[in-house]
Amino acid sequence: MAVEAGEPIIEVKINGRGPFPMIFDTGTEDALTPDAAAALDLTVTGRGTARTSGGGAIATAFTQINAVQIGNAQMTDQRFQVGALPVYFTDRGSRPPLAGFIGYKLLARFAVRLEGFQTLSSSAGSSVGQG
Repeated sequence: MAVEAGEPIIEVKINGRGPFPMIFDTGTEDALTPDAAAALDLTVTGRGTARTSGGGAIATAFTQINAVQIGNAQMTDQRFQVGALPVYFTDRGSRPPLAGFIGYKLLARFAVRLEGFQTLSSSAGSSVGQG
């Protein structure tokens, strides 16, 4: 796991491919960007709306993933949302772009321990991640 801009980034294998860098967010649905879904040749169907932490909305679709692997943990038959994220959010310079989010479905199935990641409160009350 790495920490970038205060966000924990984990490497995720999807359908045996990857790894893909994804933000580990305990309060989010599992989601991929349209570029990641296309790179994986996934079928995207339906329409929906996801709420952002800031109260906004993002148009989404859905895809089915056969296998998601993080380290030795594997989840099968997973439904992911597919939604566009701003380039300023996904761009990582010369490194592969962020492929999406992995969230509470992982926490619901496995005991997860994050080593080397601390959340510190600033005097303004916001949180800053440290690796």
